Amino acid sequence: MKSHRLRVLLGSVVFFTGVAVSQAAAGQEHAFIVGGVEAAPGAWPWQVALIRPSLVAAGYSLYDAQFCGGSLIAREWVATAAHCVLDDNGIADPATIGAVVGAHNLETPEPGYQQLGVAAAYPHALYNGASGDNDIALLRLARPADVSGGVQTVPPLGDAAGSLEGVVATVTGWGATSEAGAGSVVLLQVEIPIISNAQCESWLDDSQGQQSWVTDNMVCAGFMNGEKDSCQGDSGGPLVVPSAGTGWSLAGIVSWGMGCARAQSPGVYTRVSRYAAWVEQIMKPPRDDSSDEDDGPFACFAASPGTKRHDADSRAVLDLVWLLVLAFATRGAATRRRLRPRARV
Repeated sequence: MKSHRLRVLLGSVVFFTGVAVSQAAAGQEHAFIVGGVEAAPGAWPWQVALIRPSLVAAGYSLYDAQFCGGSLIAREWVATAAHCVLDDNGIADPATIGAVVGAHNLETPEPGYQQLGVAAAYPHALYNGASGDNDIALLRLARPADVSGGVQTVPPLGDAAGSLEGVVATVTGWGATSEAGAGSVVLLQVEIPIISNAQCESWLDDSQGQQSWVTDNMVCAGFMNGEKDSCQGDSGGPLVVPSAGTGWSLAGIVSWGMGCARAQSPGVYTRVSRYAAWVEQIMKPPRDDSSDEDDGPFACFAASPGTKRHDADSRAVLDLVWLLVLAFATRGAATRRRLRPRARV
């Protein structure tokens, strides 16, 4: 991991970053499914429940331990929201995150579900906790998921996907079924239309009376009168669209919203197609030390813990640069409008 000689300096940067992230998270709401129906078991086989393994070890149910969602995009990789893997100290210790696949009922899970450890977490370096921009992270699992009937991967949309305006998407999760309400023990689904970013901005501005910062890295979905939405606890989960040949593709990641299912307050999702190159870079297998090819400025994000792509001091310096970037990106959280992320706190 990090060089021992830089640990004190890195610790101070992590503290600064953690304060900014904590300020950004205060008052935010994460999403649950509102206005949806129970999904058929196995209908969405890439759905992941992110859990606190310590709670499960202490005897709590998966439902009690679940805090975010995710999507299995490869046997060893889960896509989720950046705000799901950040805590008051910066990037959460991977040991505090578990991934459950193949489950439908989190209170009494079906036989054959898999609880997997997380080896490393990679939130986007430019995630901004104040605006919600770049709200995406990848988790590398400690071991590959056993892909069979009830567990499958979903392909992320590529960068040629277009705006998706008018496409009816499906969002799934175990989140709250009403604003500030309780979550669901079974997986729920809801169909919602994707709207243009201009329409989304207009609705949010009209309903909130302030600028809403919908960026090109976001995609919005919902109805003008509300009624159907994701909500607290759904954060990081999938927004999928029909895709020729593969059945479904991952178009969005549950990110934030103003309340849940309010009129003129559509859910806001990370636009996955904007991150095709980033996802490819993070998932790229580490090369042999003998390679002379330049890794680029974000090489340390793609390297797995324990690899020797850089000597210890170089890796520590790169980690320090990354933490400074993250701190800069989140420093405005206390003064800008507070979003309402959709993770279970």
